[in-house]
Amino acid sequence: MGQELSLKHFFINMTKDTMSPEQVAREIVEAQGLASKKQVVDKIGKQLSPRETYSLAKELKDLTLLERRKDANNALLSARAISYLGKLTQQKTVVATGLRIQGVVYVAAFSKYSQALKLYAEAATVCREVDDRLGLALIDMNRIVAEHSIGETRSAINRGLLAEEILMEFGCWREAATLNGNLAILYGTIRQNARALERIKKARQLHIENQGDYRSNAFLPGLDNNLAMAYRNLGRYEESIAISRKTIKELHKLDAPGMLARAKHTLGETLFFVGQFYEGVILHFEAQQGYTKEGRLRDALIADLSLCDGLLGLGSYQEVIETCLKIERQLDDVELTDIEVADLHLKRAHAHMKIGQLDKAALDYEIAHQLYKQSAHGVGELESLSQLARLKYQQHGFEDSLGLIQSCLAEINVNEHPIEYVTVSLVASEIALQSSHITTAEKYAVQALNASQFHNSPELLFRTQHLLGKSAFAQENYESALEHYDNAIVQLELINNSIIGFHRSNFLHDRESVYEDTVKVCLILKRVDRALAYAEQAKSRTLLDLFLNRELPSIQVRNRNDRQLIEELHVLRQESDRLYRELEVGHLDSLLPQTDRYNTTSTICKRIEQLLEQLLIRNVHYSNDIRFWKPLTAPPQQHLDKDTLILEYFAVENQLLLFVVSKESIECQQLEIDLATINQLHLYLKTNFSAVQKTGLGSLWLSNAKAVLSKLHSALIAPIAPKLQTFCRLLIVPHNSLHNLPFHALFDGNNYLIEKHDIAYLPVSSFLTLHRPHPRSHDKALIIGYSYDGALPYAPKEAEKVAEMLEGDQYLESDATRNNFTESADLYDLIYFATHSVFREENSMFSGLALADGWLTVFDIAQLRLNASLVVLNTCNSGVAKIGNGDELNAIAHTFLAVGASTVVSTLWPILDAELTVPKISKGDNGEVKLQVWEQQRAEAKQDMHPFYWAPYIVISTTFSELSANVNHHKAQPNVSSTSPTRIGG
Repeated sequence: MGQELSLKHFFINMTKDTMSPEQVAREIVEAQGLASKKQVVDKIGKQLSPRETYSLAKELKDLTLLERRKDANNALLSARAISYLGKLTQQKTVVATGLRIQGVVYVAAFSKYSQALKLYAEAATVCREVDDRLGLALIDMNRIVAEHSIGETRSAINRGLLAEEILMEFGCWREAATLNGNLAILYGTIRQNARALERIKKARQLHIENQGDYRSNAFLPGLDNNLAMAYRNLGRYEESIAISRKTIKELHKLDAPGMLARAKHTLGETLFFVGQFYEGVILHFEAQQGYTKEGRLRDALIADLSLCDGLLGLGSYQEVIETCLKIERQLDDVELTDIEVADLHLKRAHAHMKIGQLDKAALDYEIAHQLYKQSAHGVGELESLSQLARLKYQQHGFEDSLGLIQSCLAEINVNEHPIEYVTVSLVASEIALQSSHITTAEKYAVQALNASQFHNSPELLFRTQHLLGKSAFAQENYESALEHYDNAIVQLELINNSIIGFHRSNFLHDRESVYEDTVKVCLILKRVDRALAYAEQAKSRTLLDLFLNRELPSIQVRNRNDRQLIEELHVLRQESDRLYRELEVGHLDSLLPQTDRYNTTSTICKRIEQLLEQLLIRNVHYSNDIRFWKPLTAPPQQHLDKDTLILEYFAVENQLLLFVVSKESIECQQLEIDLATINQLHLYLKTNFSAVQKTGLGSLWLSNAKAVLSKLHSALIAPIAPKLQTFCRLLIVPHNSLHNLPFHALFDGNNYLIEKHDIAYLPVSSFLTLHRPHPRSHDKALIIGYSYDGALPYAPKEAEKVAEMLEGDQYLESDATRNNFTESADLYDLIYFATHSVFREENSMFSGLALADGWLTVFDIAQLRLNASLVVLNTCNSGVAKIGNGDELNAIAHTFLAVGASTVVSTLWPILDAELTVPKISKGDNGEVKLQVWEQQRAEAKQDMHPFYWAPYIVISTTFSELSANVNHHKAQPNVSSTSPTRIGG
């Protein structure tokens, strides 16, 4: 009380107002610039007694620590003012306090650890001069964080333990709690998780017992954040997530943006472990923004590094490599510990491994291992060594790999490091299985299962169950194998069902084999219907999700950051449209060479993909009611009539299976030809078609085409040809590269397949079960014709002809815009395009239809919701698909099907822009619109025209039987123009 009165007395002389010691300190903090702060100190400093100086210094220290969260630069100047106060009053302990707090600000706000350590060392020297043991302990309380951050974690822990004894001796409970919180972070970093948890509990107890000593309400949430990290490292994910969510809620109430960013960062990391990737990514974005706003560039970089865990989970391996490279480029400016650099190399090694860059992976694993070893990070050392051993086995068949991994596993404590224990056990199981040590593989997989089943990690449980299934299969225990495979798929679906199509293909990179394994064991057990169900489950999930969701997340402005991204996206879309048009038309007046235009376009498209990815992830995060397709147990037979037969192909380890599905039965046959041979024959066919396109000499190349088509028929159709004779309709469900094969043009030596059957296609037969029929009135038709800057002069004429026939609405030339189409597309029952389209294999999401104001891309189409029973794409390559993992298809036509069209007519290669092009539809006397594709193809095939001219069109349909019900296959009359084609177009 005497101190406070004395301070008031001195301050009365300055201001003529009565001020408390805290207000004196606040006056110093609020003074602008160091000179102004010194002026305040000068006015009162020389009049203060030592006790009064200590009292003011304590108030100023507490306010400075709070100020660092609001204005770090001002906090740094305020800390320097503390040292100045000490020098002015000749109180060395106050000088040391100012130096220490400067170090705290440098660490917490600027991540400048070397500068902080210099200040701590200077402060310690001052304390030793006056034999201030408590001052030294307080310095060490803060110094251990900086030492840890430059890789001296072990020595920092020892220093902290000694400091704790002194703090407890002097009754500094508040500081002891802070020190224990810091020690918890250090223990957690080197994965001594039990000790980390012990320190957190001790800090919490000290806090609760001495709560009155605290000024900062953010201490307990900060401690809880450390607790969440400890629980995560122990595999206690549900507890960790619950604590993190509570912590974030509490920090929202406080003015502590830096701590809020850290709490979001922690929760985001934990969510990656349980497969909740999108919320985890969003939290990382928000944490990075918070760190950057606070000027904490190092923390933002660490958030980038931990984001790689989510990217690895999503299968975005190239992005992981690029992110790690970006971080490496900043290491001269931002200090990372050896452990953090080791983490970088470990994550990048995983990514290199996944994409087959084994030499690069080996180098990164080796560097990670050495850095972990130098840092005495035992579990990191063992995990990196086990991964390196697995890689060497795959590269060289390293005989000692399994033994090395077993020795690593023996040193990992399953209770303290459960996740690492499971991970290394799985590596041991994989190598044992690959080297035919089946019982050993099973042993380690069971070991992993026993350790992982208590932790809610779908990825680890998936890998464990899959390995158990493989082990059982190798021992010919097929029932057990099926049970384990089924359990593995359940875990995989927990993640797969929540992933948007943007990532699903990458996610399934090395996981889709479980479906193939399950199909194989089902067939051994003669459960053909179940095998078909698993084959269906493995295919085209993104299209099914898009088909199912009438309200799929779209690109919307949710906040200011979204608006900035969308504005950038709009500018880049315009630029990419312009460059693609130049590339397609070959503008000679462009200042850029063709190669440079291509590279520039690729760079822009990559940035567009990044923007779309961020926006889609944000919108998925905002949507809580998205329904994803669930596996169907009922086969498609109930949706077939007696005249329709499904031929569904499925590739298992390069071998082709063919499911033959009629209304009464499901059969499966393994074909003798493999997928690689089919692909080679398909390449021959495309080469033949390319020659016809370039020369126009179809008759010259006809016999060669028939020979290739005959071989394909012998491989894909002939084995089940007798079963086809009673069916007039074939519904082809391809798999893998077969999606781009013209089955209807396969040749048996006398006839093409289309001459005997109406043929339609589906990406997956589940579309039949999910189909919602549209009324087939065709009363409202929309026809779009665009000449592509005059390159296709007959396209608008064709559109006019169709519009006149159907009495439909039309958008021609300059009116054929994206906006006009997208705003009205859902109003029409029939939509007809006569324009140019392009398939871009390198950027298939940007495949699209040419319109007057740019490209209507696959991504744009995916944002639509149609009510059309028929969409005709009389354009080039509109049915060509980019096939990804999980049989994910990126194609213009298939996307139209997924957004609601019942039937889509499209093309597998370039078509002709002819003066008298015959529309693919006609109108009968009763006004009913009929599809003409099959009749036209049969007529032209009978004229012995080269298939290049008549076979590009395919019908993709969920209402196949309705479309072909009235077709007479043997009396189909030609309805074609005799006019010679003039150019390749569309």
